[in-house]
Amino acid sequence: MYRFSYLTLLFLVSSSLLFAQKKDKKKKNDMIHAATKDLENQALNERDSMVFYHSEWEIGNLALKDGTTFKDVSLLYDLERDQVEVLQVEDIEFYGGEGMKDTTVLIFEQHEIDAFDFIAHTVDESDQKVETEHHFVNAERYYRDEHPAIGIYETIVEGKIGIIAYPYLLKTIHRTNSHFDPERRRELENNVHDLRGGRQDEIYYSYKLKERLYLLIEGKNIYDLNVKRKAFMKVFDGKQEEMNEYMRKLNLQYKNKDDLIKIVNYYNGLEVMMN
Repeated sequence: MYRFSYLTLLFLVSSSLLFAQKKDKKKKNDMIHAATKDLENQALNERDSMVFYHSEWEIGNLALKDGTTFKDVSLLYDLERDQVEVLQVEDIEFYGGEGMKDTTVLIFEQHEIDAFDFIAHTVDESDQKVETEHHFVNAERYYRDEHPAIGIYETIVEGKIGIIAYPYLLKTIHRTNSHFDPERRRELENNVHDLRGGRQDEIYYSYKLKERLYLLIEGKNIYDLNVKRKAFMKVFDGKQEEMNEYMRKLNLQYKNKDDLIKIVNYYNGLEVMMN
């Protein structure tokens, strides 16, 4: 009788342990399945890379107006929505030792942002890797026509006279019709993104990154370059002759970005020499 009771107890304990193991395994599998499903859903919400200043996540820094800072984080600058996205990846350990990566994207709108920067990695025509530093600021610190400016601007040159750039997207609509060549349509679909489909035609759109250049006077006043040369030269008060000679000698055009950088750097160099 004692032997029978002992075997019965042993059987019950073994059954309980087996049931607990199966329950734990099911719980772990359910968690992994839910996480996998979540990742699959995220993949369906693929972002349109054409609206970003730089299509790849780049390491950079972000400072918010409330004093919050993010150092050495992955950033994306969304030009369509005037917002910066910060990618955060954390290791998550499931019950039983299984682990995976949990990804969170923090989104900050223009009115929250003070400044941010990152280094973009690209490849030139010779397949050489190129690193370009970008530094952006909220233009509320500047004045335009005696009023605080609006938008996110990139700092190009700093000095007594600086250069800033306002980046924006030029949107182009591509329209096809029911008689459009199928091969051409497929080619178009691969290069631009679907906006609206219909029986008679289909509409696609594409973006092209553009920028408007401005001078920044004394680090605070935005000066529009949409002026004639005579008005432009007035910004070099007291050094107009030197600047005019320098621009004439090198045939520099102030509405060309590379030329404008040379012009402003030369003027700032003269200012340093005089002081």
